[in-house]
Amino acid sequence: MVSNNYPLLLDAAVKRQGVVLGWSHLIRSLVDEGALCVLFDAPLRIDRGYYMKVNRASQDKPHVQEFIDFVLTNLSEQEGQSAGAISSQGP
Repeated sequence: MVSNNYPLLLDAAVKRQGVVLGWSHLIRSLVDEGALCVLFDAPLRIDRGYYMKVNRASQDKPHVQEFIDFVLTNLSEQEGQSAGAISSQGP
């Protein structure tokens, strides 16, 4: 199952239709109620990342490149960039 709807994926996991990764603040109540179970003893810890995905068919359009440049420029001007990375790769 593939979806961009997190509540739908949680519902599928609750109905025992698969496994879902979840942030503890979003799934804690479902775990506490017994609707979901924790599969591993230790939580998975990852650095947060942010990505920009650009459709290959659109990446050469001037307004798309202007937007990419705008985002990257504004990010580079901000301090504390350890919050994420930007990638503008196509599919």
